[in-house]
Amino acid sequence: MTSMSWTSPTDIKAKLQRLWDNGRLLTVKNTADPLYPISIALNHPGPQDVSHRFEEARIWVRELEEGAKPVKGYGYEIVWTEINNRHIGKNSLPTS
Repeated sequence: MTSMSWTSPTDIKAKLQRLWDNGRLLTVKNTADPLYPISIALNHPGPQDVSHRFEEARIWVRELEEGAKPVKGYGYEIVWTEINNRHIGKNSLPTS
């Protein structure tokens, strides 16, 4: 089970649903609008989380990857950032 504080695929969908429900997506005239591409910052594990809750962080990453465009053929793309942890080395984490 992943941490409640880390953004899940369900959270991403809910944020997009709010943009739809409040009409923001309906007011976009073209893809040159500053809304596109839509970027959603993720609450993600920090370096200490990765060190102390490594398996939980791996599950969180896997869940995000399973909902992403490369796996499903549609959906979101993940933006990765590399972190360095002195105990487990370099790792890439989704940040948006």
